[in-house]
Amino acid sequence: MAEENPSDRPVPQRPVRLRVKILFVLLLGSLLLLPEIAVRAMGRLGMRSVGPPAFVAISDGYALRDDIMRDWATLRVQYYDYFLYAPMSGRSETMSFTEYFGARSTPSSVEGPDVEEVVWAFGGSTLKNIEAIDELTLANQIVHELNARGVPSRLHNFGVRAFQTSLELIRFQELLRAVPEPERPTTVIFYDGYNDARYGYLSGAGYPQSDFSSKLSDVIEQNHGRLLVYGASQWLSRYSFLWRRLAGPPIEAVLHGGKQPDGSTENLEASVNVYAVNIAVASGICEEFGIRCLFFLQPLLATRSALTPFEEDILATIDPGEIQFTRDFYALARDVLGQRSDFHDLSTFYDESDEPVFFDFGHTSPTAGIPMGKEIATRILAARELDGGNGPSTGLAAPMRDSDD
Repeated sequence: MAEENPSDRPVPQRPVRLRVKILFVLLLGSLLLLPEIAVRAMGRLGMRSVGPPAFVAISDGYALRDDIMRDWATLRVQYYDYFLYAPMSGRSETMSFTEYFGARSTPSSVEGPDVEEVVWAFGGSTLKNIEAIDELTLANQIVHELNARGVPSRLHNFGVRAFQTSLELIRFQELLRAVPEPERPTTVIFYDGYNDARYGYLSGAGYPQSDFSSKLSDVIEQNHGRLLVYGASQWLSRYSFLWRRLAGPPIEAVLHGGKQPDGSTENLEASVNVYAVNIAVASGICEEFGIRCLFFLQPLLATRSALTPFEEDILATIDPGEIQFTRDFYALARDVLGQRSDFHDLSTFYDESDEPVFFDFGHTSPTAGIPMGKEIATRILAARELDGGNGPSTGLAAPMRDSDD
């Protein structure tokens, strides 16, 4: 038997191959992580403020600006039957949401048996008012003013992002059903107009934000593939700045993009009619329950007659069709509802201010809620004086009717 020559044996390659694989994995990982690290570094160092540039500009010099924007990332919502969702309870340095059906905290509210006014406030993101700390929200300024004028009051701020009167009306009814009778309000206010006009134009008369409806339909109709893609994208967006900024938005747009805007006269009239009917229904509920009900048509960038140069630049970035639809919506709503004693047109409230108020179509600077809160409190006190503090004020006008009637 021939003796084996050691030099003929193959040289083991495992350690070399293993090192190559490890280096490849490290290199690939670095290539994937470097952009993420760069984006995070820019967010911490070069881009200190992570909110909308216009909000950064309008709140320049406001001490808590960056704290407010940092706390936006902590906000979550939870599902409720019928009215879809509301803020999840939680507390941060600048804003707090209570366990009382997700109502935002109003620190100026008082408790105890001496309370004369229990106010429920409904509206969209402009009432939720995350651009301001708890103390400076429009809602807290209302209750602060009521208390300052000798009417012990407690206010629950039920503002929810993207809600319009249809969803607010559902939430109002559900809360009336859910709370014990002693907790029912003496006064209810609706502060809206922005989303009724906006989503009327973008999604159709009376419809909520269209992507919400699309996501719910995927769940109900068991579109598992779309749900899987959307869920995976949202999960990645939670942990990756890069994905959140570059990949997440286009994926959501493809899966749940909105309808084509509709600026037609028919859609305008239908949108105002839904708004008027919702007000009539809410007023009827208030009258049945002996609640004072007030409706406030809120101011917007498009309804302000004297814009500052800052606001003119913002308005120039907005779809002209949406601007015109909103102005027409407001004009028609005033015609239809202007004779109601419970309807208050505040659309031009900020006209006398020389300072920029709006940093987008409807949202305002961190301190703009102070004068508006005082104004709404004044209107509540006037209505209270008219009815002696014992009952609702009754409207006068009926909802719009079809032109063929």
